[in-house]
Amino acid sequence: TKSKASREAPNIRNQRFGFNEDTESFTVDVFGFEQRFETLVDDATEYKLDLKLPWEFREGLGLTALAGAVDLRKERVSDTFRYRFTATGPRFDSDNPEDFFNEETIGPGNRDYRLRSASQPTDSYTATVDLSAYYLAVDAYWDEFRLYLGARREDIDQEVVTLTPFVPNAVPQIGGVQESDLLPAGTLTWAYSDNAQLRLAYSKSLSRPDIREQSPANFIDPQLDIRVTGNPDLKQAEITNLDLRWEYYFSATESFSVALFQKDFINPIELVESPASGTLLNIINADTATNRGVELDYYRSLDGIDRFGWSPGWFKAIPWADLYLGFNYAYIDSTIDLGENAGIVTNAVRPLQGQSPYVGNMSLSFLPESGDVEATLLYNVFGERISQVGTSQRPDTYEQPFKQLDFTLSAKLPWDGWKAKLRLKNLLDPDVEFTVGDEIARRFSKGREIAISLEWKL
Repeated sequence: TKSKASREAPNIRNQRFGFNEDTESFTVDVFGFEQRFETLVDDATEYKLDLKLPWEFREGLGLTALAGAVDLRKERVSDTFRYRFTATGPRFDSDNPEDFFNEETIGPGNRDYRLRSASQPTDSYTATVDLSAYYLAVDAYWDEFRLYLGARREDIDQEVVTLTPFVPNAVPQIGGVQESDLLPAGTLTWAYSDNAQLRLAYSKSLSRPDIREQSPANFIDPQLDIRVTGNPDLKQAEITNLDLRWEYYFSATESFSVALFQKDFINPIELVESPASGTLLNIINADTATNRGVELDYYRSLDGIDRFGWSPGWFKAIPWADLYLGFNYAYIDSTIDLGENAGIVTNAVRPLQGQSPYVGNMSLSFLPESGDVEATLLYNVFGERISQVGTSQRPDTYEQPFKQLDFTLSAKLPWDGWKAKLRLKNLLDPDVEFTVGDEIARRFSKGREIAISLEWKL
């Protein structure tokens, strides 16, 4: 696989306003205006090979041997150039930016307002990722038992070099991950009936820092919409997973399951407030953390719901066999203990940053057997979670629960191979709130989204 991705963001403009409580009006903050020009180019080449060899010794007894390897090479070049007005001009009182941004206010004869370079020493970086891995596994079955055993060996060399542009003899800041890891995995399944089975799974996995997270250049977190400063010393997180699950199948596509799970983290990655910096966040490693909990999952057709004698005629006319109800709920007990390494973090013992105590999803899908039309209404809610870890005795910032409702629709078109898709996101558009203690620190509306796509397949 050979791929290339690029991003050009010319002339991004951020405008800040100040609020005057006496006049209850907003005023343009001239010196809070910023223009940015951003470029990013990613080049990646990946070689991958998977091998599978099945053996069957007798009916109900056999195994499949699996092996594979992957080699990935990735390169990135990222540059950001910033410009701001110098703080030499007088106060500008207006709530309309266009009153300021015109040639009568800004120009050769207006020396008070000049746009100057405000690029930071960390705004440009290059990165390379070399990842090689191979795995061996065996998937065996005998009568009602199935056993999967395997291991994956990964070697990674990730290097991020941040260098101030146009500065002779500048000293680069270098971050990276150079690790070799063996990741075992095993699953034992007992299918004690035609409709039910019990499964025990164990595995080790990794969560590596993203390239931009290892550069001291700051970036906007896409979920929180807050500026985050990267950390060259960031380490990869190691995760041990244990899962016990009971599954019951009403049919090949309908099921109910109950699971107990536990995840143990070493060096989990968290977002922590930067002291005395407003909303700037730092990204760091904690020592250890544990998530444990229970999960319920249900998915089944509503076929037969119209068989009740009391149901009216119009109720029976609904195509219940094509309607599917899905439900998923997870309760998570999350604990992180920084111990003697808490530093300036306010709470050394607390839930893991970003982890909700519960997550719930419910879906209603229309899936006719013909497959010509498919539609799904999806509802999601989560419990309050730490969005940023507090420091210097400041409490943690919590993101409060909000309810999200999405709708997707896809339909085959009259022309062979063509399909249209519609996606409506966040139909309820509730307010998103972040609190510090009993006070609301931030509130905004995410807005509704609509996406329409056209697809053609040979």
